[in-house]
Amino acid sequence: MTGRLKEFLTWPYGIARLGAALCAAVAAVAVLVELPRALDRLGDRAEASSKLTYEDREMGAGLGVVADQRALREARALIPADGSYDVVTGPAAIRGATGLTRDFIEAFAASFLLPRRHSNSSPWVLCYGCDADSVGEDVRVVWTNGEGVSLLRRRA
Repeated sequence: MTGRLKEFLTWPYGIARLGAALCAAVAAVAVLVELPRALDRLGDRAEASSKLTYEDREMGAGLGVVADQRALREARALIPADGSYDVVTGPAAIRGATGLTRDFIEAFAASFLLPRRHSNSSPWVLCYGCDADSVGEDVRVVWTNGEGVSLLRRRA
């Protein structure tokens, strides 16, 4: 062994140095192998994102929750910014619903409709699979997609 190599491997620091050198070598190989793959996947993801519409981008993670984007857009357009809304779900069929819709629509609406606030006594009601009659006696349908999602207004 040469003097430098012998000094590099002397006990007790030699094992640590050797381990660190091996880790650095493995990391370098991993980067050289994985970096091109990661960049390729990043390009694919960017291409998929560029195909999304503005509306889809605005909904983001809600695409798996919201059965009909128009309902929340109508609610945002019609409910005053300082107003409130209620979300009522029911057993009726909702076209485009996922297993997440009924459980998480209220939470998603809370962020999407900000600064509007949730209130159980609000005159505005987002109805997902509910029956308008179950919401109250004097309720009118302001908007509906005819497929299980409606925006209702209770009379004050």
